[in-house]
Amino acid sequence: MPHGRLHALSSSAAALVAAAAIFLAVAPAAQATTFGISEPQGLFASCPTHDYPCSSPSGLGGLWKQTAFASLRAGGRSVQDVRLPVTYDAVATSDGAGGCKLSNPYRFDYTDQAGRSHPAQESWNDLLYGLKAAYADGLQPLIVIDGYTAGTAVHSYTGSPGPGDAGEPDPTTTAGQWAYYCGVRGILNGIAAHVPKKEWPHRWEAWNEPNGGCTYLNNHCEPAVCAQLNEPASNLDPATGTYTCSATGGDDASCAVGSGAGGAAKAACLWIQARNAIVQFSGHAGDVIAAGSFSFPSTGYLAPYAALLSRQGYHPGTWAVHDYGDPTASGWLGRPVAEQLQSFESALGSETAGIHNQLWITESGVVLTDRDRSYPGYESIPCVSTSAAVPAYTLGACINGNESAQITSAEAFFDLDAVTGGPPVTALYWYQFKGVAGAWDSGLLDPSGNPRAAYCMWTGRPPAACSGSPAAQP
Repeated sequence: MPHGRLHALSSSAAALVAAAAIFLAVAPAAQATTFGISEPQGLFASCPTHDYPCSSPSGLGGLWKQTAFASLRAGGRSVQDVRLPVTYDAVATSDGAGGCKLSNPYRFDYTDQAGRSHPAQESWNDLLYGLKAAYADGLQPLIVIDGYTAGTAVHSYTGSPGPGDAGEPDPTTTAGQWAYYCGVRGILNGIAAHVPKKEWPHRWEAWNEPNGGCTYLNNHCEPAVCAQLNEPASNLDPATGTYTCSATGGDDASCAVGSGAGGAAKAACLWIQARNAIVQFSGHAGDVIAAGSFSFPSTGYLAPYAALLSRQGYHPGTWAVHDYGDPTASGWLGRPVAEQLQSFESALGSETAGIHNQLWITESGVVLTDRDRSYPGYESIPCVSTSAAVPAYTLGACINGNESAQITSAEAFFDLDAVTGGPPVTALYWYQFKGVAGAWDSGLLDPSGNPRAAYCMWTGRPPAACSGSPAAQP
């Protein structure tokens, strides 16, 4: 990545979201569903020494080299895609004067709020190595841009007193607009400088799970349950002192700088910024930038998000959503279901009437540690957990340690592409390859590396060969 000042906004691009040409989606050609793996940063491929080029004697490591992962490449459901996350400011950020500069996470080591240390250029290098490994392994990369959570945000840098960037940039403010734009441009510049053109990625998601954060829920995080409901935002009622979930919480009619756009509309503004920055970059005019990437199939969040895009003259041809609830609940119910996705597809078809879309499920799987205590249409969950890693009377408690339930759940995952009523599902990504002890666990392998039922279904092995342990204890 060249040092110094990065590409600055031209006068015509300065109003990135306020005035943009109408973008009519081209109908995607009919195609078979492709399957992929979605992973946290750095697990698909990484360099132990966090340098470039990778100078470690062991070379470029990661799950892409593992025999168990290679087995997913064979058979009728072969893995063809990999989803790679990168923080939006991995390379660049705004200089505060109408231009861009190298970001502090690119220039300095830092410690996050949870006390973990991170080397300089960590997110950028993880993306770079992921792209190289994907190309070497014949996999098509999907790049998802992400921010910081309360725990992963910067606490302090080594060698610089500068503060960390905003975890979630607000694209309706000048600072947020420039920070996100410079971040996307920096990633594109870095790829152009270090990756051969034939290996460039051409599929993107503008922001990971906007309805799971705070800025895109109108900056209200209490109660956090609002992020889990089929609604987009939480707002305090001063008269009662209670919070209610609502559609936008503000004027979402414009993406103009300084507007009072609500949470879902702000997330839609990020898509507009990402789409413009990417397709205007040399060599990326035909790239696909998926809209949405919601944390669950929320019809409530979809409505204001899609409405803002439509009012601004944008009609994305590709949408993305995450769906863990349907596959996980299927095991409990004893039959494949897709009720949440079905509702979302129908709503998406209505919201984007006349537009030929496709839908990507960019995260899904069987969550042994799922903390849901209800499922649409069912009043209670009776399962009692015997694991300290899984709360009692939750959806995860019904799946954890139950091999037959996990088989049914895995079947439901593979059936998601058969859901009708809206745009066809053309890509399915399982999250994650290997579970994490005491944390989120939807792994095809258990935390010890033993294959589970879903892995057997994927590779065509008999179920008896895949009896991975329940979710590991903390």
